[in-house]
Amino acid sequence: MPSLTIGIAVLVFFRTFSFPLGLPTVVLSHVSISISYVVLILMGRIDGFSSNLQEASVDLGASWLQSIKDIILPLLMPAIIAGWVFSFMLSWNEFIITYFLIGNNVTIPVYIFSQLRFGLSPKVNVISVLVTGFTIVMIVLFLLAGKTFKKIRKLKQN
Repeated sequence: MPSLTIGIAVLVFFRTFSFPLGLPTVVLSHVSISISYVVLILMGRIDGFSSNLQEASVDLGASWLQSIKDIILPLLMPAIIAGWVFSFMLSWNEFIITYFLIGNNVTIPVYIFSQLRFGLSPKVNVISVLVTGFTIVMIVLFLLAGKTFKKIRKLKQN
């Protein structure tokens, strides 16, 4: 659905129940939009491994909680990280919904939008450089983490 339709629907929903607009409403709406994507990513990963691994660890003496911590979570970690990154980027892109629901508070995208109406200012340029730098740093960190995980996986196989 287009963001405008979702933004209006969520605004009407929160206004119907007299829920005050602000950061909690923005977080709730962004989580409700992102959760379906995260679940799909996690389900794809869960379908990829066998439940026999957890059963084997329990048979070998691990408790159910230890089995989840030592077997399931490491297997799900790439999907959890991918879901987090995807939901963060999706949330960052949902400016219209944030604009409807933020109330008197200000987020970075709303601040940039409000400053652009008056022309380009040095503040907007600095914020844009910082956001771009943050994005580049995150991409480099994820690439390095991926290479590190591949090396660790190769060492474990040998």
